[in-house]
Amino acid sequence: MNIGTRTITILALLLAVLTLASSARAQRAIPDEFLAQPLALVLPDRSAGTGFFVNGARGQYLVTAKHVLYAQGQPQASVNVTGYGVDQKDSTPFQMVVDLNDLARRGLVIADKSDDIALVMVGVVDKDTPPGLWKRLPGGTLVSVPRLPVPGVSPQLIKRFDEVLISNDVLIFGYPTSLGLAPQLDHARPLLRSGIVAGKNEQNKTIIIDCPAYRGNSGGPVVQIQTYADRRGLLRVFTFIGVVTQFVPAAVVGNTLINSGYTVVVPMDRVLETVERLEKKP
Repeated sequence: MNIGTRTITILALLLAVLTLASSARAQRAIPDEFLAQPLALVLPDRSAGTGFFVNGARGQYLVTAKHVLYAQGQPQASVNVTGYGVDQKDSTPFQMVVDLNDLARRGLVIADKSDDIALVMVGVVDKDTPPGLWKRLPGGTLVSVPRLPVPGVSPQLIKRFDEVLISNDVLIFGYPTSLGLAPQLDHARPLLRSGIVAGKNEQNKTIIIDCPAYRGNSGGPVVQIQTYADRRGLLRVFTFIGVVTQFVPAAVVGNTLINSGYTVVVPMDRVLETVERLEKKP
């Protein structure tokens, strides 16, 4: 091989390596559909929180923290739900207004008696419904829908309390509207935060994560990241493990609770149990 041929070969190899590196850099760290899960919830009293959809065998359920939807022991009149589709370049939001009073009268709004979670059945699934889609129930008004709609969390992507592993990485998704000064943050878009599973409260059956949550994060989903090794290399698996409910205070200064950076998470076991109760309704 002469010098000219060798030089061309080396340049071609370098170009191939740079192309592969560029392609690798373009890879997102999590699947696109996970970014479409968090939903911004705004209530009539202007309070706000986060939620997400969970897919059941018979219906679609809005999941959030009980204190987001309820005031003085009763669900508020309605909730405005906003999210974004799987295509991050699509600026058309998913917007839906849910009549909580109407759905509550039909027994389709359920709050857990002991844990800070609530579910609202917003859609039904039957044999004629295409996979991944659902039919809106009366009581929900669609305002706009993105090209690739907001997906719901399927049972295959859920881990129960006993399957959550201390020290694993986690992500929380939410709309922490209490953070930032305008125009630092776009509160219409969700923010991610990373941490680890710091511990588990076996008595309360809750998960403690080393990941700070703020007002507006309540009700948002928590995702566990597990890494497996196989013949192809390291494989990262993302699963939903719970719902953000409250931060753990480090101290009280005056009337203010100082955020310790730890957050309490209600496991998905409670969500699945409530879904089962709703699915048994005639």
